[in-house]
Amino acid sequence: MGELPEKYRRDISLLLLLFNSLGAINEEKAISIRDITEFLNIHKESILHPLKKMIKKGYIAEKNGKYFITRTGIRVVMGLIS
Repeated sequence: MGELPEKYRRDISLLLLLFNSLGAINEEKAISIRDITEFLNIHKESILHPLKKMIKKGYIAEKNGKYFITRTGIRVVMGLIS
């Protein structure tokens, strides 16, 4: 396992796209840090800061140790793919 790729560190919108691609679009479909780290093949520590940043911006929410895109985050994703 490695570090979070630079492109994800520079642009958290790529992480939002990842959440969308993995289907983490609501509380019922939330994903764990383990899901993220296994998908990206990275260390847990690599994703913690970007996750906190996205939570602070209101793009991602956490419930019971799992993460999903908020309505605000979905709007950002829709802007990226339209």
